[in-house]
Amino acid sequence: MDAYTLDDALRWQTRIAEALSAIIEAVAGSNWPEQKKRDVLFRMMHERARHNRYIANLEVALQSEGDCSGHAMRPGHLLPKHSPP
Repeated sequence: MDAYTLDDALRWQTRIAEALSAIIEAVAGSNWPEQKKRDVLFRMMHERARHNRYIANLEVALQSEGDCSGHAMRPGHLLPKHSPP
């Protein structure tokens, strides 16, 4: 997934968090063995928490767009290119 603006990034992160919530709900209601269910729920909840942090950071960046006038951090402006971690 490529996000070229903060709005794009926020939209993608929100979709990912929503998909993880749906997975968590499905796994919680499954008839999997309890240990497997716990392990998967633990991983999915941590992953969702990570994406929720990204969402919170993006929302802060969008709110402070006035402080970044002239920079690429404004909605609709391109994000700087970087290599994935």
